Amino acid sequence: MRKSCRNKIRIVILAGIIISLLASCTTVPKGSVVTGSAVNLTGYGLANQTAFNFVKTMKTGSTYATEDKYISFPYEGYWGMEAVAEKNTVSLRTYSNLDDEPEIVSVTLSGRSNETILTDNINYREFYSLNLDSGVYRVNTVFAVNGVDITNTLYIFVDYEEAWLCEVTWMDEKQFARRRGEFETLMSKADFTSENILDWKSVTHNGKDFDNEKWAALSDTIIPKDELPEGYKVMLLHDWLCDNTAFDEYALDTYGTNREDYFSDYSGKYNFYDTRIGVCTDIAEAFMIMCRYKGIPCVTCANDGHRWNAVFINGIWYEMDLTNDMYHRATSEDGSEFTERGSRDYTAVDMNNNILEVNAIY
Repeated sequence: MRKSCRNKIRIVILAGIIISLLASCTTVPKGSVVTGSAVNLTGYGLANQTAFNFVKTMKTGSTYATEDKYISFPYEGYWGMEAVAEKNTVSLRTYSNLDDEPEIVSVTLSGRSNETILTDNINYREFYSLNLDSGVYRVNTVFAVNGVDITNTLYIFVDYEEAWLCEVTWMDEKQFARRRGEFETLMSKADFTSENILDWKSVTHNGKDFDNEKWAALSDTIIPKDELPEGYKVMLLHDWLCDNTAFDEYALDTYGTNREDYFSDYSGKYNFYDTRIGVCTDIAEAFMIMCRYKGIPCVTCANDGHRWNAVFINGIWYEMDLTNDMYHRATSEDGSEFTERGSRDYTAVDMNNNILEVNAIY
């Protein structure tokens, strides 16, 4: 065989290897995408991101904000997008839990290299169907609410003609698997399941009553209808607590804990229900009582002196950190002076921190 021919063969073989390697970076094994799996999206146009919690039906939620704040979450909220995936077809429509339906400003479908305008096809009444090739897609829907344009984002992953709706995170697959494993291991060790952690009456703080009956009664005024969707209930409770209570910055900086525990005074003088100021433990416990009273499983997670919540919505556990989201900060000794943020925040839990403890009852 002549040298030039051998070189051509080597080039063809090398090209084939390179193509195979590239393909392996941009595809996943067929059938590997199932509910709860994680897939690295590098090569699909979303660098350094991971898709997970693959489902066939999803409602992505939106809620109020100011200054064009980007707020979207993978469960039902005040309003947003509803989607159903079947084979390689995804059907879309908007939904609203408000008295009025927000104006749909624009809807765009973005793939790796193109963008399609869907605005005229999407409404609150009927589903609009899309047939999609393999890849990752974003559906960005802009709603006009109170003079503010708010973007709601839905992610679609199509794998070998099988469409999935999914969440997206900046964690890689290993980080996500570790995080989920930590939570599931702690839940298993404590023998907690979504079915056996609905007891709101048993929640105590350092063995003391936490005004459970009062928090439960308050949740009835926040959520007047029990038939409302789980995600919407969670958002209503989250938003009320974050808007109507304050983080006790003075107590934490001065005492290193809340006022009740520091002074060992559980008479009610410093309790969270009456003062509406507290630290992370207080708001996490109040949120846990209210969620459970409304039939939504909820626990608290702990790490290095901080507490936040995990709540069970539509068959999936989501972590929520209400402390980071609180609008007010109490800054005086008597708790009467506050600083305020420009708008309510929806800060993601720091997924890089380990979960050291999961609690259901104190």
